[in-house]
Amino acid sequence: MLSRSGTIRGQIIDMLTDEIEAGRVATAEERAWEREQKRRLELAGQADAERRNAELLRWIRALEHVLLWSLDHPLRVSFPAMMEALPDFQPGDLARPLEPPSPQDFQPKPLNALSRLLPGAKERFQMRWEQGRVLYKQACQQWQQLEQQRQRDLARAQESMGSLRPTLSNSTGGWWNSRRISKLENARRWRIA
Repeated sequence: MLSRSGTIRGQIIDMLTDEIEAGRVATAEERAWEREQKRRLELAGQADAERRNAELLRWIRALEHVLLWSLDHPLRVSFPAMMEALPDFQPGDLARPLEPPSPQDFQPKPLNALSRLLPGAKERFQMRWEQGRVLYKQACQQWQQLEQQRQRDLARAQESMGSLRPTLSNSTGGWWNSRRISKLENARRWRIA
């Protein structure tokens, strides 16, 4: 193929121009393909959203139907049949008193015959004895606080369990029935909300 100028240089320029134009066409085709892919994805997303919305509307209609039917046809509930006995009070670890600190745990190791001969051993022993006494006193105070807290927690637990089990005033178990009814009403409120 001869170029317009008829020289090799002209031929090279023509070849480069053709390649550049082909590249632009390929790039334009790629952009068009990408635009088409985006359009297809958007259409698919819209179709999926419409399908899901239609499914949600079917569920809403079905639930509304069930609600309307249940309001027109009240169920008879047998509360005594639903009654379940409350478990016995089991305080667990609160029932066991805490172990008081042992004075032996805070006493220093006694001096043996050889260690008594060392200079200053008796003074060091007295100092460790005094430190152990102070630590034991602190441990006793902490134990008393923890034990008092345990006793308060136990009393609070017994009181709350006692408030759940008042003495029944009649043989029909009126308190138990009212407790079960309030329990069912609370459960219904949570389901509705």
